[in-house]
Amino acid sequence: MKVALDLEEVLADTISEACNSTDKLDASSFESWDLSDEEWQVYSGVSDSLWRHDPISIPPIEDDVAEYVATIYEEVDRLDIVTARMHVDKNVEMWLQYHDIPHDDLLLTRTPKYEYEYDLYIDDNPEMFGECRLLLRDHPHNQHLDTESSESCDRIHSLKDAMEFVR
Repeated sequence: MKVALDLEEVLADTISEACNSTDKLDASSFESWDLSDEEWQVYSGVSDSLWRHDPISIPPIEDDVAEYVATIYEEVDRLDIVTARMHVDKNVEMWLQYHDIPHDDLLLTRTPKYEYEYDLYIDDNPEMFGECRLLLRDHPHNQHLDTESSESCDRIHSLKDAMEFVR
């Protein structure tokens, strides 16, 4: 089984660190991703700066993330980190190494992730719903999706939940 694992808000808690880094962002704005143009610009700039200059300051999204990823990694044929975060390859690799996150490859892309050939995607992006076999990492910004009725998507609340789908 080939698995694509998202970076931000599945492994790395970029939103909380961006909000902690400036008083121009409020975490509540991210609950629905209903950001004003100004808030989006601030978030884009702050999060990009974090990944470019201080990636280690970005915490994992949950305790034991490395343990959960290691278990998934052992169970699958291939585990790639696939993210839309661009131009920070070395810094993302540094973050992954610092947090002992095993993986086979790192793919930074603007192409919709579901266009790549993976058997399973673990992501929080609501735009992937219905496009692929998806384990949707639960976040306020994807609560509107009816995963209960979906045949191709299951909602997970932790990477620990993902382990049952790869065994």
